[in-house]
Amino acid sequence: MDHWAAEVEHEAITAENREAFNKHMEKFPTQADALVNHMELAKQLGVPYKLPESMEKLPDDASRTALTAAMNKLAGREVATDIEGLADLNMKIGLAEGAPGNEDLAKAFKEYVVKSGKGKKMAQSDIAFINETVSKLAIDASAKAASAKIAKATETNDALVAMPKYGSQEKLDEASEFVKRAFQHQAGLSAEQFEKVGKSLATSIFSQDPLLADAIITLVAPLGKTVKIESGDGDPKPDPKISDQDKQVAIDLGWV
Repeated sequence: MDHWAAEVEHEAITAENREAFNKHMEKFPTQADALVNHMELAKQLGVPYKLPESMEKLPDDASRTALTAAMNKLAGREVATDIEGLADLNMKIGLAEGAPGNEDLAKAFKEYVVKSGKGKKMAQSDIAFINETVSKLAIDASAKAASAKIAKATETNDALVAMPKYGSQEKLDEASEFVKRAFQHQAGLSAEQFEKVGKSLATSIFSQDPLLADAIITLVAPLGKTVKIESGDGDPKPDPKISDQDKQVAIDLGWV
């Protein structure tokens, strides 16, 4: 196949210099390469260089791609042609230390960068901005949720204390201790199981719903009174002062 230069027609190219022209142009695979070379030479000589009026003026896609790549290189703008060329992007920049990355999101972002022709430097800047913004929003949301949770727990506790059957924080704490004792010693739970049950009660009921919390205390606290912790071996012992009714409830539930 003839070199592209063989098809170039210009009044400056004559029969006498055609061979020399063709030979000189052989080192440029495309017209774009020749244009960029001329631009560099013109720049060194201080001669103004005029780019093509549009990419459509170039003869083919290869020339357009070559010119774009060369111009990006001259501008210090590195553009990847596939996601493998973006392997050195730091996808975790801007995230909190130890925060996990998202491989699916990273892949989608790299595909977008390649498709849009965005430079790697700009892509890296975008990653930092996105990660920092998302992290801040997540921290703010977490702080708001924690604050709301604390406010709700305080509201629930105050509502329980205000009930006539308790009337004070001390009375509520005493009743809560009986509930804890019932679950820990009457329900046949291991220490690990009781810890999970206790956390579940504390987070889902006793800090959220005063009416349900009161109902559980009313039902379970009397069963906790059937347990008396001896100072010796620490084993739970039935309290002889417990009422027959409370004993029967414990028996019916299979706790004693």
